[in-house]
Amino acid sequence: MTFGAKMNRTDAEHAFRALKPAALERTADEIHGRRRDTDLARAMQDTMGREPRPARTRSRRPILVIAGVTAAGVAAAGAAVLTAGDGGGSHRGPATVAQAPLDARTFLLTAAHTAEKAPLTTGAYYYNREREQALIRFLGKRSRRAMPTGNAELAKLLPFHVAYVTKSQDSWNARRSPGLARTIVGIDRKITFRSAADEAAWRALGSPELEDWSAKPHTNNYDFRDIKPSASQRRDDPGEIAKLPADERSLTILLHRWHDSDEKAARGHDGVGTGMSYTDTVFSMAPNLLSGAARPGTRAAFFRILAGEPGITLVRDTTDLLGRPAVALVQKEGKKREHRYLIDPATTRYLGHEAYMPEKPDGPPVRMLASAIQAEGWVRSLGARP
Repeated sequence: MTFGAKMNRTDAEHAFRALKPAALERTADEIHGRRRDTDLARAMQDTMGREPRPARTRSRRPILVIAGVTAAGVAAAGAAVLTAGDGGGSHRGPATVAQAPLDARTFLLTAAHTAEKAPLTTGAYYYNREREQALIRFLGKRSRRAMPTGNAELAKLLPFHVAYVTKSQDSWNARRSPGLARTIVGIDRKITFRSAADEAAWRALGSPELEDWSAKPHTNNYDFRDIKPSASQRRDDPGEIAKLPADERSLTILLHRWHDSDEKAARGHDGVGTGMSYTDTVFSMAPNLLSGAARPGTRAAFFRILAGEPGITLVRDTTDLLGRPAVALVQKEGKKREHRYLIDPATTRYLGHEAYMPEKPDGPPVRMLASAIQAEGWVRSLGARP
């Protein structure tokens, strides 16, 4: 689509979805959403024998529009690892490191004090570059032949192969919304494999594409000027994020309003709630409210709100997927699922996220997805970078 082209409502919905970071969307579905078992037998219908992505129900987890790494074709939950540079590898679970005690509340209150001292920046467009690595599982020739038709439980036991797909995406969103937007996708895309056997299995299948769209880098231009965004879309817009309250009390009231609105909308749709507590809603908003689009006061207020929420723990002395020093804010679901937001301990800048889930139904948690904000900030024009 070129600028100036007319967009109808359907076009706009597709475009808004294209701007969302699929990694967070998948994490929302898999960690906070209502889930049902995947029928892996459908992989028989896939021309390459790839395991299908888990079936999902409607997710109401707020998703940041501005930080999009689009990876909608990831086939199934698994490990996602990136150390310094772009090397792939397996990470079998959250690291446990002996360290002096520091609780999440203490860190968050200290972070609030640091965040509110940051300079206020502005601009006509908000720019973001995010790098993501996700694990894709695919079935080899032998597993495809052994696939039991219509038996999902047996299908789950079939051996699979593992590939890591890593790529970056640039995004620009207008401060005055709705307006123009742009994404550049497929930047510096790389595929690595867990083992030589996995790579050999992929080549034996004819080296098929591991995602559901073209892997070639390309630019997408969007024109939303004639579109009226929904309330949830406005909630994720960087221009709206820049207007959010900078005091704890007002921001708390707004977060409660968002949570109640999501719950009401969900029950009005099908009589079933979101499955998310207020704490879940607050935690899910971290990529928005800790982003560079938010004012320093808003980020500080949000840190203080997080400090008062139960069930959030802290992991110190870790790194993000680019190898940068970080601390992790952790929220767990059960014994084998957790979501992490990574924070720079010196600047309190939001660095990215990680999601852990079992790679196999009865297996230990592995790092399923990881992303890192490589650059972000307000710029003067569409296409400019900080």
